[in-house]
Amino acid sequence: MGRPYLYVVTDVFTGMIVGFDLSFEAPQLKTAGDALFCAIEEKTSFCKRHGIDIVRRWWPAQGVPAKIVADNAELTTDQVLHLNRAYGIDVCFTSTGRGDQKGTVENSIGLIQYRVRHNLIRHGLVLKDGRILRKAGDKDSRGDAVLTLDDYRLMVIRAILILNRRKRINTPYDLPGNVPNRCLSIWKYYESRGKSFLRHETDPRILRLTLLKHYTPTCSAKGLCVEGIRYLPEDSEYLKYFRRYNSPQYLEGWQLVLDPSDVTHAWLQPDEARKPCKYVICSLAPSSAHLTGMTLRAAQEYIKTAVKTEAEEQLRDEAFKSEQMSLMDDIVNDAKSKKPADPRSVRKKVEGIRENRSNEIENRESGSPRVPTSSDSMPAPPEKVPEPKETAASASSNSAETVSGLSEKKTHEKTSNHDRSAENRNLGLDMHFSGGNIDLE
Repeated sequence: MGRPYLYVVTDVFTGMIVGFDLSFEAPQLKTAGDALFCAIEEKTSFCKRHGIDIVRRWWPAQGVPAKIVADNAELTTDQVLHLNRAYGIDVCFTSTGRGDQKGTVENSIGLIQYRVRHNLIRHGLVLKDGRILRKAGDKDSRGDAVLTLDDYRLMVIRAILILNRRKRINTPYDLPGNVPNRCLSIWKYYESRGKSFLRHETDPRILRLTLLKHYTPTCSAKGLCVEGIRYLPEDSEYLKYFRRYNSPQYLEGWQLVLDPSDVTHAWLQPDEARKPCKYVICSLAPSSAHLTGMTLRAAQEYIKTAVKTEAEEQLRDEAFKSEQMSLMDDIVNDAKSKKPADPRSVRKKVEGIRENRSNEIENRESGSPRVPTSSDSMPAPPEKVPEPKETAASASSNSAETVSGLSEKKTHEKTSNHDRSAENRNLGLDMHFSGGNIDLE
């Protein structure tokens, strides 16, 4: 799967690593937001989500910082405004290509990689010099990869717990001598003395929404549209903007927040300048309900594929339509060529319309398929098997008995037929239709 990207957040004063994010996505707004959320939230719950049970004193970093120094690539101007308006965070950026302006966090990344690499070298998963690839012709160790992304994340957490106990080079000027000059000890000391500028966030949902990307939606009678996905607010107060077809295309100040992990719901921020921030939950509109449960990336791929499929289908429809229109033109041209010359006036031609229509209806009825009768659907009677002929001796001896028996049988059949006819005349004839056959009782 290749090598993941590691995004780290480090406290400048104590040098403690307070948050990180590990994913295969290149550094962007989402990875920066996930790392900041990790830095602000409580670490025991964060580690528990990834299968590690710790106590708070091992990693006590928690709270909203007063200032953030970030790369010039991940955090955009709009995101900075959201953080500043929601929490009063001062965000500044480093110059392009100047890693020395944020040397603390760059050093933290190197320490984490060294600690993890040292463990992998002992198991023979990377080369001794720590590089993945050596010179041309050497063994490519990427084929020996065994760790998953979750395994590597667990190793990073363990490495951070170790590194947070490392010794600091510079000692703070007011640190007592009985406090170890360690990142974790310095953090605990100043936090216990109330000298921390961190503010604890009581609603993690608002923090998460603030760190996610904000979109400016388009408005129509079908709802709010972002990235081809339509939403409708669940609050009836805001549904009035979508009940008429002359709704404005853009509503001033409205922002829509999407969760990249699930597009089933979105959150509407009607007034981005309001403090505290107010978010209105939105659900997928009926036209986008088929995207329920998808990630944002999967929904974008689905919409892209659907648009391409629709365009191809329209081309096929146009070709089929052109073919059928051409055949219709041939029918009209053929009818024109077969029309006989008639010198009569239009009035004379119109007088016979009713009669011609009646003849056409009669011809159509006579040519329509008829309903099958019972004789058409009843199976043919089985053929009678000829009886073997008797010998001459037995026939001559029994001729009197045979003639007598035949006469009695004919007399009995006549009597039964006469009785059945009388019964039908008295009781009537009932007809029952079933599957095209007519049963008589």
